[in-house]
Amino acid sequence: MISAAGQWLNASLFAIALTFLLFSFAPRRPSQSNARTAGLCCAAVVLLFLTQLTANWQNFMYYVHVLLVYGISGMLLWLWTGWDWRAAFQRTVSWYLITEYILLLFSFLSQRMWGEDIFRSLPAWRMFLSCAALTVIAFGLLFLMRQIFPASVKASDSTLSMCLLSMAPYLFVRQITLWLPIQVENVTFAVVMMLGLSVLLALILSVSLERLLNAENEKRRAMARQMEAERLQQQYILRKNSINAVRQQYHDMKNLLLYLEKAPSTQNMHAHLDKMLQSIQPFETVLDTGNDAVDILLSEKLEVCKKHWIPCTVMVDGELLSFIDQLDLVTILGNAMDNAIEACQHVPPQDRLIQVRTADAKGFAVLHIHNSCEEGISVHGDIPHTTKRDAENHGFGLSNIQRAIKNYGGEMHCEAQGGEFTLTLLFPRQAQPGR
Repeated sequence: MISAAGQWLNASLFAIALTFLLFSFAPRRPSQSNARTAGLCCAAVVLLFLTQLTANWQNFMYYVHVLLVYGISGMLLWLWTGWDWRAAFQRTVSWYLITEYILLLFSFLSQRMWGEDIFRSLPAWRMFLSCAALTVIAFGLLFLMRQIFPASVKASDSTLSMCLLSMAPYLFVRQITLWLPIQVENVTFAVVMMLGLSVLLALILSVSLERLLNAENEKRRAMARQMEAERLQQQYILRKNSINAVRQQYHDMKNLLLYLEKAPSTQNMHAHLDKMLQSIQPFETVLDTGNDAVDILLSEKLEVCKKHWIPCTVMVDGELLSFIDQLDLVTILGNAMDNAIEACQHVPPQDRLIQVRTADAKGFAVLHIHNSCEEGISVHGDIPHTTKRDAENHGFGLSNIQRAIKNYGGEMHCEAQGGEFTLTLLFPRQAQPGR
């Protein structure tokens, strides 16, 4: 039986090895400082050391040990990478299964060959060498998995649930002595092979789910690029028509001035001026903010506002938002304007108002969208509580905005008060998309 000192040494070695394997399995967030990195590493060693003290728990307590290791490791990976928490816990499934199975396989083989577990038996140098061998093999497998996984981590509630369920066969067979009346030493190699197969199937499922999500995302981006190309083409035609219209009005105005010079008449002058004003009115919504994506999108939304009798004021410097990818900018502004227009349609025409403006605040680009709305709208966190009956489908707009701004380290704040709603988006000016 291993002594208390041996248990502490064993737990320390495993904590250091598991920390190295966990943090080498995923890249750290680019903005993370060296001090934060060192702090996370120390915290990981301490927390994983404590979980290793529970490694000998038997029967149903084994599953408590699994929850502790998985939960702490997932939280550490989330802090290390800055990923969405679902993505971090989804990747942790692969890390846990690989390291756990390699440990189990080594322990099984050593007990069959030498009659003892080489990881939990003295002398200390043998425990150290055994842990080092485990680390090297597990690192190789984790490095291979990192190459197989897609470059960007995609996860959702459903994919995370599927990955967690994929662990069930391994965890069930792992504790087969709990369910069947046999001793640990009587477990055959077939059981170990079955565990290996369970791990392999779980890893295949994880990779397949992420690849499927990436493929769907690429399909959406391709459709968005096509829509953007069509918008650019429409904007080109619109600007071309605007230029032709201005030239035509210039020609007509010149002729009108010549006419009025020879035959002045107030009645005729007013009629001609009204006709010219009406002919150039459709081109009042053509914007020139310095950003093509902003010009295209807001020009279209201004036309919609005009149809619904919604006064809309635009004070936007498009160059402030030039660091944002056009697809993301279309997502952000498009969803924000759609929500604002829809909210205005629920209030009386005389109370309708939309204001869109940008500001440069000490290295941060700020985008404000202010609009009138119904009374009684409440904000839960950063998402307002919808008044729609179809609550499940509503709210996707702000959720899409929130996902898009996270690529740039941005923040979103919503405020609803006194029949007015304000959406404020804050972006670091030096932000680069984190794809």
